[in-house]
Amino acid sequence: MEIPVPQIDSYLASAAFSSMLFVALGFAWRTYRQRYLVYWAAYWGLYSVIWPCIAFLEARAGAVPPNDPVAVALDALTMLCGLAARLSLAFGVLAYLGRPLPARRVRSALAAGATAFTAASTVAHVLATSHHAPAWVGAPFHAYVVGVPLYLALAVVAWVASRRHSHAAPRRLLAAATLAGGLSDLWDVYLNLRAAAGGWLTEALALRLSAFGTHAADALMAVAMMVAAIGEEWTRAEGAAAQLRRSEARLRSLFENALDVIAVVDLQGTLRFASPSAPRVLGQAPGSLLGSRVLELVHPEDREAAAAMLRQVLERPEVSHLMELRLRRGDGSYAPVEVVGQLRELEPGDRAVVLAVRDVSERRTLESRLQQSQRLETIGRLAGGVAHDFNNLLTAVLANLQMLEGSLPPDHPGRAELQDASLAAERATRLTRQLLTFARRQVVAPRVLDLNEVVASMDRMVGRLIGEHIGRRVRLGPGLWPVRVDPTQLEQLLVNLVVNARDAMGSGGMLLVETGNASLGNGLRAADEIDVPAGDWVRLVVEDTGHGMDEATLGRIFEPFFTTKEPGQGTGLGLATVHGIVQQAGGHVRVRSAPGAGARFAVWFPRHHGAPAPAVADAREPAAGGNETILLAEDEPQVRAIAARVLSGRGYVVLQASDGAQALRAAAAHAGPIHLLVTDVVMPELGGRDLAERLAADRPGLRVLFTSGYTAGGLAEGAAFLPKPFTPDQLASRVRELLDEVLPVNPRS
Repeated sequence: MEIPVPQIDSYLASAAFSSMLFVALGFAWRTYRQRYLVYWAAYWGLYSVIWPCIAFLEARAGAVPPNDPVAVALDALTMLCGLAARLSLAFGVLAYLGRPLPARRVRSALAAGATAFTAASTVAHVLATSHHAPAWVGAPFHAYVVGVPLYLALAVVAWVASRRHSHAAPRRLLAAATLAGGLSDLWDVYLNLRAAAGGWLTEALALRLSAFGTHAADALMAVAMMVAAIGEEWTRAEGAAAQLRRSEARLRSLFENALDVIAVVDLQGTLRFASPSAPRVLGQAPGSLLGSRVLELVHPEDREAAAAMLRQVLERPEVSHLMELRLRRGDGSYAPVEVVGQLRELEPGDRAVVLAVRDVSERRTLESRLQQSQRLETIGRLAGGVAHDFNNLLTAVLANLQMLEGSLPPDHPGRAELQDASLAAERATRLTRQLLTFARRQVVAPRVLDLNEVVASMDRMVGRLIGEHIGRRVRLGPGLWPVRVDPTQLEQLLVNLVVNARDAMGSGGMLLVETGNASLGNGLRAADEIDVPAGDWVRLVVEDTGHGMDEATLGRIFEPFFTTKEPGQGTGLGLATVHGIVQQAGGHVRVRSAPGAGARFAVWFPRHHGAPAPAVADAREPAAGGNETILLAEDEPQVRAIAARVLSGRGYVVLQASDGAQALRAAAAHAGPIHLLVTDVVMPELGGRDLAERLAADRPGLRVLFTSGYTAGGLAEGAAFLPKPFTPDQLASRVRELLDEVLPVNPRS
C-alpha cells in the first residue's frame, strides 16, 4: 500500500528534527551530567526513533482491517509511546526547575497507569470498529485526555518558577513551549472532529494542518529546551565564576594579611617574589626587595648556615627545611626570623625555592621573660631561705642589744657603741625585708586603694627626691579603677621607681608618672603588654629620659644585688623589691628601654571590683606585762631563749617547746589554762599552723601569735603575726595586745 505524502512529510520531519535534538541533548548530558537532560533526551528519543518507526509501520498496514491484531498492536504501541514521551517531558521539566521528582513507587504507578490507559483505549477502539460500541467510544482523542492537562500543568509550574528566579527568560520560554504543546494537542482534536464531520476540511488537509501545528510546537519545545539547558549551564558557570572570585578574594585577603612573609627565590638565590606582609616583618616594600640576592639580607654571622640550608633544599626537595636566622630590616637592624623552605615546581619546568618567613621577635621576648622569671624564682627561693635564717640571727642580736642597752645607766660609755650596733642591725633588718619582698615572702596587709590618691599624696615627696634639675609631669587617669595592694609597699614601689629614674638622669631630664585603666583583649599588643593576661588592669607608668639600658642590663635589673652604680652607691635591691611587690599583688611589671632612649616601667595591677577602703588609724601600743600562761614554740634555740626571757621578765608563765610535737606534749601535761600560743610558722615535723589548729580543737578560744622570718605560704585572714626580727618591746607589746582581747579563759577540755 502507498503511504500518503502528508504522512511521509510528517514522519520524516518529526524524525529528522527529533533526532537532532536527541543527539544534542545526549552530548549535553555527557558533558554536564544533569538529570533533566536524560529525561529530555528520552522524550526526543521516543519521538525520533520509536514513534516514527511505529507510525510508519502503522501507515504501511493501512489496508489491513482495523481489528487485525497487527494494526491493534501498532496503534497501542503508538499511544503508549506518546504517553511515555509526555511523562519523560514532565520529569525533565520538574528536574530542571529543581522540583522534587515523584518517588519510585509513584513513578511505577504512573507507568502502570499509562499501560492500563493504553489497553483501555485499545479495547474501546476495537469495540467501536467492530460496531459493538458507539463510534465516539473509539475516537482518536483519548490520548489527549492525558496530554492536554499535563502540558497545561507544566506551563503553570514553569511560569511560577520563573517569577522566583534571577534568570526568568529560559523558564518563561519553557512555560510557553509546554503551553504550545497543550494547544497543539487541542488543535489535533479539533481537526479530527471537523474532518470526521465532513465538509471543506478534507482528511489530507487536516493531516497537513495537524503536522504544521505539531512541528511548530515541537520547534518551540526544542528551542525552549536548548535555551533552558544553555541558560542553566550559563547560570552554573556564573555561580562557579562568582565562587571562584570569592575564593580568590578570600585567599588574597589571607595572603595579604598573613603574619608570615611568603617569598620565592630562584635557583640562583635571587628573590623573585615577596608577599605584602614584608613591610610588617622587614620594614621594606616587596618591590624594593625583588631582584636582590637573598643571602645579602641575612646577618653576616648567619649567611653560611643560610647558604647550607639552600643547598639542602635543592638536594632534598621532598623535605621541608627549617632554621632560625636574622634578616636585615629597612632601618638597618636585624629581625630574628624562622624560615621554612622547600623546592617547588611553580609551573611546568619552572622550579624555585618557596620560603615562609616568620618574625619570632615576640616569641624570643616571651622566652627571655620566661627564663628571667624562672631565674628570679630560683633566686627568690634562695633569698627567702637565707632571709629566714638571717632574721632568726637578727632577732637574737636586736633583743640582746636592746636588753643590754636597757641594763646600762644613761651615762655609761658603752651606750654609744650599742646604739651603733643597733642601727647596723636595723639596717640589716631592712635589707632582709627587701629580700623577703623580692621573694614574695613578706607579710602584707593589702587594702583597696585609689592609685590616683596615693600618687597625688606622694607628689611633693617625689619632687624632693628627684631635685630641681629634673622636671616632672603627673598624668592621672580619670575614673581609675580601685586596686588591692599594701599601701606601704605601694609607696615603697613608687619611691624605688622614682629614685631609679633620678639616678638615670644625672644631668637632668623629664620624669613622667602616669596612671590609667586598660582592658586588654586577645588581639595585637604593645611591647609592654605582650604577655599580660587579658582582662581589666590599672596601669602605673614611670618613664624617664635618662641614659637607658641595653638588653644585657634589662635581663638582670630585677635580680637582687645587681646594680650598675659605683660600689657603695646602692644595694641593688630597689628594682628587686619592686618586682616582689608587684608579684605579691598579683600584677606584672614590664620595662622598655634602649641605650640613650630612657626607660619606661609599666606596672599592671589587677582591677579590684569594689570601693576603696577608708584609711585605718594606727593603733596605740598597749602596755606590756602580765601573769598569764603562754606556750612558746620556737625551733631556733637563741630566739626561743630570748623570747622566754623577755616574757618571763614581764611576769608571764612560759611553757617552752622546740617544735610542734613537743608543744603538744607540753600543753597536754599542763593542767591549767593556756592563754596564748606564740609559735614560729616554719618548724620541723609539725608547723605552727597545724599546731594551732590541733590545740584550738582541744582548747577553744585559744589566742595565737605567729612569728616567722617569712610566711612560707601565707596565713589565714586576720591571723596575728609578728615578723622577725623583732625587739623585746615589740614582742611584749603584741602579746599584751592579744591577751587583752581574750574574753573567756580557756579551760583544759
